[in-house]
Amino acid sequence: MSSPPLRTRWLEPDLADLRELTGHPVWHEYKLPDAADVLPPPDAILVAPATFNTLNKWAAGISDTLAL
Repeated sequence: MSSPPLRTRWLEPDLADLRELTGHPVWHEYKLPDAADVLPPPDAILVAPATFNTLNKWAAGISDTLAL
């Protein structure tokens, strides 16, 4: 397995535990549109911190970041 991207290196020691806890892969990059969805639909979504800008982008359907 290759090394995770820089943005997940701080979490690298816990990735296996997170995979085991959830039973699903840990996403750290965008998936291609034709790639299969490997995660089930969410039951809930947590947004923290939800800034004014984030809420407005979410409401307007602007998805210019992975979080949105």
